[in-house]
Amino acid sequence: MDLKKEVYDPLGYLKEEVKSTIKEVIGKEIELRRAPKGLGDYAVPLVRAIKGQGELEKLLSEVSDKLSRVSGISRIELVRGFLNISLNYREVAKAVFKSVDELGERYGYNPVAEPKRILIEFLSANPIHPLHIGHLRNALLGEALSKLLRLRGHSVEKHFYVNDAGLQISIAAYGFSKVGFPSSLKVKPDEYIGLIYSCVNALLTIRELKRRLEYLREGEGVAEVTSELDEWTAIAAKLRERDPVLFDKLADELNKEDDPKSKIAELNRRFEKGDLEAVRLVRDMCKLVIKGFNLTLRELGISFDSWDWESEVTLWNGLTEEVINRLRRCKYLRSEGGSLVLDGDSAIRDTTIKEELGLTRKGPLPPLTLTRSDGTTLYPIRDVAYSIWKFERCKADIVINVIGVEQTLPQLYVKIALWLLGYKEEARNLIHYSYEAVKVPGYRMSARKGRFISVDELIREAKNRALMEIERRGLSYTTENVGKIAKAVGLGAIKYAILSVAPNKVINFDWDRALDFNRNSGPFVQYAYVRASSILRKADVDLTIDIEPHLQEDLERELLIEVGEWPGLVAKAADELRVDMIANYAYNLAKLFNTFYERLPVLSAKGDVKLTRLKLVKCVKTVLGNALNILGIEAPERM
Repeated sequence: MDLKKEVYDPLGYLKEEVKSTIKEVIGKEIELRRAPKGLGDYAVPLVRAIKGQGELEKLLSEVSDKLSRVSGISRIELVRGFLNISLNYREVAKAVFKSVDELGERYGYNPVAEPKRILIEFLSANPIHPLHIGHLRNALLGEALSKLLRLRGHSVEKHFYVNDAGLQISIAAYGFSKVGFPSSLKVKPDEYIGLIYSCVNALLTIRELKRRLEYLREGEGVAEVTSELDEWTAIAAKLRERDPVLFDKLADELNKEDDPKSKIAELNRRFEKGDLEAVRLVRDMCKLVIKGFNLTLRELGISFDSWDWESEVTLWNGLTEEVINRLRRCKYLRSEGGSLVLDGDSAIRDTTIKEELGLTRKGPLPPLTLTRSDGTTLYPIRDVAYSIWKFERCKADIVINVIGVEQTLPQLYVKIALWLLGYKEEARNLIHYSYEAVKVPGYRMSARKGRFISVDELIREAKNRALMEIERRGLSYTTENVGKIAKAVGLGAIKYAILSVAPNKVINFDWDRALDFNRNSGPFVQYAYVRASSILRKADVDLTIDIEPHLQEDLERELLIEVGEWPGLVAKAADELRVDMIANYAYNLAKLFNTFYERLPVLSAKGDVKLTRLKLVKCVKTVLGNALNILGIEAPERM
């Protein structure tokens, strides 16, 4: 989209003109901030900026003189060291109204001077169980980031890394080989494979704990192992309740094996080497799980441009082996008990990695194991190979990995390894976009133990709770659209509750807060959008026409500036990768609009005042809709 800034961001254009005008006089960049109420619209700490630059009064006079010629400014005054600037609301309103009319759903588009090719890898859940609430934060962040970065003019690709290698996959595939996937099953395939994985894992753990007990002498850790065995026995009992036939079949099959763990390890080795039988087994299982993933993702409105199979992009093409061989040439890779270990701490100490990559980690860096003693690889070294593939094969300028904060150390090692391999620019442009956990009060989650809240369960619960809340509030609906409304509100509540929190903060998920129509929530913002839609529907006026704006009230002017700030906010949120800024802006705009709605008549206003207020309502609806779209939340016309 080839547009000038004064078209797609008229208020931002005016602010830049103010800043450049002042810089022309004083010779330095200045800060332009929103002014306190009653002191204009924007303020510049001017006296502090020009201190020691000569005659204060002369400089102030020159700045004021030049700013008075800038279109869009009505008044300038110096108050306690701050230059307070008031806008010409009529001129600003004309520009903002025109921008919203011309761009519509694209209002907020604010391109950078040099757009990049950005690859975002996100979700990438192991295909061994359904997506759970922890994955949900990852998925929502990745999808929202992609939309946000596209509004900055970047070319964005969304990739899902299918982790089809490793012992966890082999555990699930081993169990799958014993029971298959009966065509008569009515459950989602990812749920079924997830139960197989949890059952096999529990049975293997119980077997190992019993073996340990046999070799322990009384008093030497017996109590601890016994306690752990009791816990896992209870877990196994819970898993059996879910499907007794499946559990008993798996237990019988494992009991026939003298050493099932060695069989699983052998399956993992065979898969890495490309053994056709092992590959067919693992692929068949993974495809079933991905089929289940896609059903869930469709409900969430999330899609991917590429599904990258780990085995294909890192193992069978020889890329991981090549990375290992190249790392062997540096002195920081060593062998310990047959395993290969990378000593990042020495690499940081001996080289300029820390300075070049801007590493802030304090204290010693523990070494990272890259391969097992049997020669099979661990995921961090495969991640190094995958990163090279992203940059070279996909021609990415920047790679963003949306991965939990618990993976900070392995992700740091990926950057260190890239730097040691000579991929210094790539190491600088690899971003670990980390996020904290989502916790549900009173519920301890563990995918390994089969204890988690699946996204499917969460979606069903959201729809049911949203319907109950709609009925409790007496909101009107028909039997034909009630399901659609409940889904929009329920999913909107979940998505907003997760995306409105900065990624570096833990989320304590609370249904009452998520579905609260009266405060910071998805339904609160959606309801403001519905209000705006209702006003425009009742007005039935052609608002594409040019008008002479009449803004008589402070609330009108506040609303104008707020919607005018939207393109700048999009730019800031995209550059800082802060999706939560979008959510919180939407809440503040919705809150301001609700006050406007309650205090100022729109439909009963007269003449140009009515048209001006309708134009403002249209702007609010457009911006709220665009903000909700970034967050992946449906903007309903009725609720």
